[in-house]
Amino acid sequence: MESLANNCSAVIDYSSTGYTAVAGTDVIVAGANRRALPSQSLTSLGDFLADRFLGCQVGYRGLYYDAHRRLLTLPPRLGHTDVVAFFVSDRLRIEIEETAR
Repeated sequence: MESLANNCSAVIDYSSTGYTAVAGTDVIVAGANRRALPSQSLTSLGDFLADRFLGCQVGYRGLYYDAHRRLLTLPPRLGHTDVVAFFVSDRLRIEIEETAR
């Protein structure tokens, strides 16, 4: 995922203490070794989603994964949109809707 869309992935872990999340780039730098992750990079899933995802610090506008067709649509670049065959074995869907104030 990171080779296609840098800074667009997260690793979510569940343990007896709850859910935690970390940016996929941090996991790559640590060589997929949890013990090598900087302690400040691992946060609760709620904090990760609230701070990084909802704050638009992670991901690209227009990035979309069609799980049924197994296609990843990358945002338009250089006048065209890239569509790549891509299989995600485990996924989480989050939908955000703006509410009227």
